[in-house]
Formats: sequence, C-alpha cells, structure tokens
Amino acid sequence: VGGLAFVGQASSTSEVSDLTLDNVFTSTYTNYLIVGEYTLINGSGPQCRFRFRSGGSSGSDLSGSEYNYHWIRYNADGVCDFSAPVNNDSARVSFRLCWTVYDPFDSSTRATVSGHGKMTATDGHSAFMTGSCDYKGTGTAITGIRFFANSDNVKNGHFRVYGITD
Repeated sequence: VGGLAFVGQASSTSEVSDLTLDNVFTSTYTNYLIVGEYTLINGSGPQCRFRFRSGGSSGSDLSGSEYNYHWIRYNADGVCDFSAPVNNDSARVSFRLCWTVYDPFDSSTRATVSGHGKMTATDGHSAFMTGSCDYKGTGTAITGIRFFANSDNVKNGHFRVYGITD
C-alpha cells in the first residue's frame, strides 16, 4: 500500500565520463523516484545534463531533439535555466536532485520527469532548481537514464532509483 522499492544505482568516487543507470525502468512500476548527486570537473564551466536511454545495458541515449523541458533556478542573482555552469568543489557538490519519473516504460505515452534540486553555481553560491521535462517521443520504452556534463567529465557522484509501489 504505497512505498518505495530499490531498483538500481550508479556511483563513482573518481572521474568518469557519466553516471548511467540502465535497466532501472521496467513494466514492474509505473512511476519512479531518482535521488542523487554529482560533481563535475570544472574545465570550461560545465553544465549538468541527462538523457533517457532505451535498450537496456547495450542500449543508447534517446534523441536530444525529443526533449521539452523547463527548469528554473532561483538565487539572489535572478532566474536562469537548469543548465547553468556549476562549481567543482566536491564538498559543496555541483548538483543534488530528487526527481519523479512518470511512465518511462509505457511506449504509448510521453515520459515525464519533474522535481527539484540544489546546485552550486561557479561563484560557490547555492541555488534552488525546480522544473520538469517531457520526452516527446513515443513508441520506445525508456529503460534507463544517463547523467553527464555538456563538457568535461563527472568528478564523482551517486544516484539511486526506486520504483514507487501502488
């Protein structure tokens, strides 16, 4: 009668190109919770990114042209979108999130991510992020998600995925 069931995780304590969670979205659950954080290498002002995946562990990222998103971050300096450059201080963590993923495995509907998080801007100040993203493509079951930077690598991080039980 409601609850969370652990379905997978990805983590690294050293530099990697991304943190990928494959085979975490299945027909077992309709909705999922992702909780995690990652810090990026601070080469050229990296920005946090994600892509849904299909095909399991031998699969691939789903097209960047199919995402419709609106992420807002608030801090003392104003409003910017989710992909603002982040700080590379591991103690401050570049980005922390708690997202709900709705219907990722149902290939007849659009998968939706919504949630909130905390980022550390390049100036070291904390900022709040909230928003949502629809994957507009249909006909493909989404089986995973990959977190990465638009430039450079991931310094470290960890993510856990839970199925939300009915």
